[in-house]
This record gives sequence, C-alpha cells and structure tokens, in this order.
Amino acid sequence: WKESLKRTEAATAPAVAAAARKWLSDGDYTLTVKPFGDLKTGPGVDRSKVPVPGSVAEAKFPEFKKATLSNGVKVYLAERHDTPVVSMLLSMDTGYGADYAKLKPGVQGLTGNLLDEGTTSRTGLQIADQLDRMGSSVVSGGGSQYSTVSMEALTPTLDDTMAIWADIVRNPSFTDADFKRVQAQTVQGLRQADRDPNAIANRVMGKALWGKDHPYGIYATPESVASITRQDVVDFYKTWYGPTNARIIIVGDTTLAAITPKLEAALKGWGQVNAKTITIPQANRPAKPVVYLVDRPGSVQSVILVGEATPPRVVAEDQKMSAFNSLFGGAFTSRINMNLREQHGWSYGARTSMSRSHNPGQFILQAPVQTDATKNAMAEIRKELTDIVGKRPATAKELDENAKATAIMGLASRWEAGASVQGALYDMALENLPDDYWNTYADKYRAVTVADMAATAKQVIPDQNFVWVVVGDRAKIEKGVRELNIGEVRIVDANGNPAQ
Repeated sequence: WKESLKRTEAATAPAVAAAARKWLSDGDYTLTVKPFGDLKTGPGVDRSKVPVPGSVAEAKFPEFKKATLSNGVKVYLAERHDTPVVSMLLSMDTGYGADYAKLKPGVQGLTGNLLDEGTTSRTGLQIADQLDRMGSSVVSGGGSQYSTVSMEALTPTLDDTMAIWADIVRNPSFTDADFKRVQAQTVQGLRQADRDPNAIANRVMGKALWGKDHPYGIYATPESVASITRQDVVDFYKTWYGPTNARIIIVGDTTLAAITPKLEAALKGWGQVNAKTITIPQANRPAKPVVYLVDRPGSVQSVILVGEATPPRVVAEDQKMSAFNSLFGGAFTSRINMNLREQHGWSYGARTSMSRSHNPGQFILQAPVQTDATKNAMAEIRKELTDIVGKRPATAKELDENAKATAIMGLASRWEAGASVQGALYDMALENLPDDYWNTYADKYRAVTVADMAATAKQVIPDQNFVWVVVGDRAKIEKGVRELNIGEVRIVDANGNPAQ
C-alpha cells in the first residue's frame, strides 16, 4: 500500500493524460446487426410483430413460523434449504428511553459497535480468526432506536458460530483499549461527516423538523462522542441489552424444531432488563414554509432537501403511500427525477422517501443539483409539489406503469434473496403486521385507484408549509434563493444553529 500511495502522490496531470492517450486511443469497434432473410422462422413464429409479454407470475412470500423462547424472546423463521446457510438477526429495542435526554448523544451507537470488539473470554482478534476459519460472520451495531447482532454461518458450523454470537451478545468486555479505539474512530467519522453536504443537510433538516429537544432532533457530534466514558457504555448495556423487547429473525437451512433448543441453550440465564421506551411525540407542522441555507464555500453543487414530519404508519394505507411515493419521487421514472435529471439535466438523481413506522415519520425530497441551477431547480420542485395536488394530479398511466408495475413485478425476484426475506420478517416483527401481510400485498396494490392517489397526495401534501434546507455556496446561490420568495430564509451553520 505504501508503494501504491507513492505512485498516486507522484502522479501528474501530463502523466495521466499520456496514460489515457496510450490506453484509450485505439478507437472503437461498432457492430451493426441488420435483419436479413425470412423473418418468419419456425412454425407459429411471426417476427413481424413485437412479442407480447406473458402474464406475471404471482409472488408468494415464503412460509414462516413463529415461536417464543422461555425468556420471552420472539422468534421468526423462514426455512430455505436450497443452500446450507443460516442467517440470524437479533434485534433489541434500545432507543429513546425515559431518560434519553440525560444520555450523551452517540452512546447507543458506540455501545452497539463495541459489542463484537471482544468478550470476557475472547479478544476481538480471536473472534475474527475463529469466524474466518469457519467462513462465518457476526456483526453488531447500534442506532437511535434498535441495536442488532447478526450472524451468518454454514449449516455444519452453525453451533460453533452461535456460541460466538451468544458470547458477544451476553459477555462484551468493553476493554479500555477497545473503547478508546472505537471512540476515536467514531469521532473521526463524525468529523468527516461534517464535510459531507448530504450529512449536513439531513442533520439540519432533523433539527428543523423536530426541534433540538425532540428525540429525532438530537444528533451525535464529535464533541458529544468524545465526552462519553467507558462507564457510560457499560451502564447503557446493562440497562438495555436483554430479552426485554428482543426478537430474532432467522432465514436459512434449519427448522424451528432444530433451532429453538439451540437458542434456549445459548440465551439461558440472559437476564431481563427494566428499560422502558417513551412515546415519540409528533412534531407540529410549520405555519409557513421556511428555507434554511447552509454556506459551503466552493461547492460545485447544492444539496436541496424539502421535508415534513408525518404521522405514525397506518398499515391499511401502505400500498397507497407506496404508490404515491413511487410515482412522485421514489422511482427513476418518477416526476421529480424525470424533471430535474432527464428533462433539465441539473442532477444525477432526485428522489423522495417516506419513513413509516408505529412512531412518527417524515417525508423527504432530496435533490443534489449543479450550483448554477439551484434557483431553477427549487422552482421546479415547488411546481411539482403544487401540481400533484392541483392542476396535474396522478394519472392512471403513472399509477399502472410506474408504481404498480414496479412494486408488483419486483416481488418475485425480491423473495429470491434471503436478506430481503429477513428484512420483510423484521418489518413484520417490529410493526406487528398480520401474518398474511405480504401474501395479500400485491392484490391490495392492484386495488389502488387514481382517486386514492388524489386523496393520498393531499394527505401527504396538505399545504406547502415545508421545511427547505439548501447546502451550497452561499455567495453564488443566496440571491436566487431569496428571489424565489418561498418563505423566510434563515442562514445556519452545519449543525442548524443561526449563523451570520
């Protein structure tokens, strides 16, 4: 790597240009295929007509079983015996406790990331070596709401891998050396994120939508993570890591009868915890639109976010919400992307997303655009937001050829991947979805109408009081942003705090 670094550092523009001329200047090869002879080849084959696609096969979600361990942990299992692999995910609700305001932001993630760094009987290097010899993996992680420890193993090494997995879950050592190293890596990662315009935009949006005292508006910073102590991590682990609110999702080459005794043995004696989560409050919708402008001098593009807080998920509306998001901004052929990317060429890609769960969520439109197109792109975004609930509602063509085709035809290939099946089961477990949710999903999607789209559009966009965040070169874009007169323009720093 040192030699490679030297070559990179020694490179000059003329040397790169010379290499390009040497290797990329041999011209191109064009092959043109033209039809010839009798196009009608074979009985019953008419090449003069475009083939008509056949019917789409119905996608059936894999059968799964459920069980509850003696300690209360819920287990979901989808058998897949085509390959000798077992994938298992343990998820624990470790977010937003009653005393979340007292926690130093970042302690949840730091705790989760430290789990697989070593246990009371194995060092991190020993864990890595043992897993490598078996062709297995165990990965831990922590977020603001859930912490996970996942594993994947070949069937013959399942028992040995589970032993390491259970050791990581139950006996993390949190040594001083591991703690300081992972803490330093986390701090450095956050400092790097401070230079990422997308990370800046999302952080500012979170604080603007939810407020600095709301669970969703609190973000880990280099300073908050640097202030975390090893004892903070130990205390968090003892408070939150246990069978309470835990679930295990398994996909692979095993059966419930075979895996349940293994899980009982692996988690026997794992003590309950008294952690309790809070009810996440809903944010108030702004009375008028506001634009937050973050200066990033020299930036060659502007990152534009438009967002709003949304109510908790209503499962009966899932297909309607999905269809609306797909045709408006969630798919490549959506209105937003076709406008900003395909029609105007201002962006490599613009999209919308909807986070929906039993907690409040948010609807976000994201569009990175070239700097000199910032004003015009914002004008087009505002136009699309008003048109979809006004003079240009969703059409039957958009609904059928964009949203429905994408969602329904993609299910068959989706269920071929074990990771996708595991993700779907995970959603069912977290959201307490009915057992037939995925098997009735396509039929309910087909039943969505254009009238549903009109109603859903007005539900998602009841007015134009959105929060706008723009991260870019202020000297080049501020005048245009103000000329749009979208709403009050507030100049803020990378953390959403007022700036001059």
